[in-house]
Amino acid sequence: MTLLCDDYAAKVTLSDLIDQAGVPRQRLISAFRRRTGLTPHAFLVNRRIIAAKQLLRSGEQASAVAVSTGFSDQAHLIRTFKARIGVTPGAYQQAVRER
Repeated sequence: MTLLCDDYAAKVTLSDLIDQAGVPRQRLISAFRRRTGLTPHAFLVNRRIIAAKQLLRSGEQASAVAVSTGFSDQAHLIRTFKARIGVTPGAYQQAVRER
């Protein structure tokens, strides 16, 4: 889990996690889900969204946020952010500014 928390912007694969944990794939996923309530991928995406929200609050542009949080591009950030948060990164940033 440390790898996903600390290196969330890196391209972390399930194979990387299996190598680090030294357990079979299904056992890793099951144990991870029991502990966190999420699959490793869902956990990683949530960690990236948390980081993106922090950067957007600090005034960073969505394109820079996408790169620094590990999304493949700005469109990927926008789709994922909207699916998880309910608004686009731009709308989120505007709402934060208006507070």
